[in-house]
Amino acid sequence: MKKGNKLRYSSIFRIIFVCFMLYLLKDAFFRWDGFRFYATITDFLPNLSLVTLIWAITALAGSLAVWLPLRIMQVISRKIDSPLSPEQLIMFAINFVIIGYGVWMLKRLVGVDIQTTLALKIGVFTGVAVLCALIVKKFPLMAASTVKFIQDRLTPLVWIAGIWLVVSIVFTGYNLTISNEHRVDHNGDVSRVSSTGTRPNIILILFDTLTARDMSLYGYERDTTPFLKEWGRQATVFSRHEAESNLTTPAVASLMTGKRLWTHQTYHIRGAIPKDSEDRNLPRLLRENGYSTRAYIANDAASIKILGLGDEFDIIPNPMEFGRSQSIRDSIRFALYSMFGENLRMYNWIFKGDTFFTQIMGKISQDFKNTRFPAESVFEVFFSDLKKKSDAPYFAYVHLFPPHAYYLSPEPYMGMFDPSDEMRTFNEQKIGLSMIAEFLNRDKEKHVAQKIDLLRARYDEFIRYCDDQFKNFINELDQRGELDNTIIIFTSDHGESFEHNYITHAGKHMYEQVTHVPLIIKEPGQVDGKIVNDIVEQMDIPATILEFAGITVPTWMEARSVVPLIRGESLPSRPAFAMNLEKNMSRDHKVENGTIAVWDGDYKLIHFLEEDKSMLFNLAEDPGEVVELSEKEPEVRQKLYSLIMQALNEVNENRLSAK
Repeated sequence: MKKGNKLRYSSIFRIIFVCFMLYLLKDAFFRWDGFRFYATITDFLPNLSLVTLIWAITALAGSLAVWLPLRIMQVISRKIDSPLSPEQLIMFAINFVIIGYGVWMLKRLVGVDIQTTLALKIGVFTGVAVLCALIVKKFPLMAASTVKFIQDRLTPLVWIAGIWLVVSIVFTGYNLTISNEHRVDHNGDVSRVSSTGTRPNIILILFDTLTARDMSLYGYERDTTPFLKEWGRQATVFSRHEAESNLTTPAVASLMTGKRLWTHQTYHIRGAIPKDSEDRNLPRLLRENGYSTRAYIANDAASIKILGLGDEFDIIPNPMEFGRSQSIRDSIRFALYSMFGENLRMYNWIFKGDTFFTQIMGKISQDFKNTRFPAESVFEVFFSDLKKKSDAPYFAYVHLFPPHAYYLSPEPYMGMFDPSDEMRTFNEQKIGLSMIAEFLNRDKEKHVAQKIDLLRARYDEFIRYCDDQFKNFINELDQRGELDNTIIIFTSDHGESFEHNYITHAGKHMYEQVTHVPLIIKEPGQVDGKIVNDIVEQMDIPATILEFAGITVPTWMEARSVVPLIRGESLPSRPAFAMNLEKNMSRDHKVENGTIAVWDGDYKLIHFLEEDKSMLFNLAEDPGEVVELSEKEPEVRQKLYSLIMQALNEVNENRLSAK
């Protein structure tokens, strides 16, 4: 390059393209470290190819965003008779990034809670730009030699990255073809002849992340579920129903197999296909016995296809079909999911909050106030499919996204329990949750107590919205005459926490706020309500569905039907378990890390495997899990600890013997 030459776009692109590819290489190793816990390299490579393609497109756009203002600077510099060479402009951009990043890191070290005004941000931005301009004007020869050194050494890296990009384009195109070939068309033929005469339709409806602790049906002080409370008076309400996990994918795997986590070995979000589920799963048993099977799932983390059960359902709309795009980021994500579906289970790493791409999208995407996955959108598709002719009874698994974060209920629900103008938009809640998590990590809960209370109010308002949507759903079923021969099972995958120095869900904690979830079963024509106080487990739901359908519960299910409890009979007492095993590798590896909870009578023990520490609570006397009893009642603690370790040792011994 010679002084006075125009700054070429290709000069900028070469640098940014290589930087992006090097960043991607680092990120790929980081993602693989987690991905290998539940998948193979052959699962990983298609995802890496797609992300490479997206990242290259981002590099093209990013290069234009950098080149254009630099080119304008060059034109202006010539107008004022102080021309800047291409090398100086490139060095200006490099210095700006380095110094700007240093200022940003300094701000983080000083404190993430420090609020910066727009005027201050503009001032800092301008100051950094002026400083960089002074540096390149003062040392033009250094700029020229540095840029030449960089460009000379970029050439081989550009070739390597370019070759990988070409391979990625080919690989992505192939996977797009495969994905389209295996997509289930939910408008297809669903007719099937019932083999045993008239049997009930069964609808399993699940509101994601709904804790029983925030439902007025279960005694919560806010009137969050008035319809469910009324509806439950003519149904069977289980007061002690415990989820299998505090995470969606493992919990849904239990719902589809009737097994505990350490048995089906699906521990992670978008995790491994449940072990032995190819021919041992609930929908297959229903299909083999004449049922039409349908899955309406708005949360892609609960995807039936990701769990390897896509062939067991007659109808499976794409989860993004229920979405309402609210931002540029949403539009890109929905488009990718529409093209590739679950075939690329980690395409979404590009949208994770810790990536540069997501941060860029967050800056340019418009803020919004309404949920991206409204409950009514799922119900609309469900009722549309009811028009399709079928001589068989149907089983429908309806999994809605609300009240999962972000808690963006529409009017008139927003503000119902807290009139504050705060936390009413996506960005406000995202920033609020991030700040709360940062403070909780520093054991500064008192500094964010007010914001936690406000977020809980928004969550409760979202639950109230869900309650009304469920009311509309039931009323529509009634008007269509569907309730005459339909069993409704209402539940959730896990709860949500705003207590115990623990926000939202997942992670190591297994408090009741995330494990105690609703279970309400309403049979056709039922008018007498019933409350069951026995402890039941989430995995018992599939066995219950089979008994309602007149199908023998197979011995490979660990679950047992709760129909006897509904009929006023009793079941032998047995401990219930819940767990988070994300820190373990799936598929025949020993369980050595994570958290396991066990319930026995009024007592609950939460055991942390890595720390070898436990917390004991008496839920009858202390439902809020405030008083830890391990030292006061060591015999009870040892009894429940033994229940966990005996079961865990048996699981691990079976793994070793199978190898």
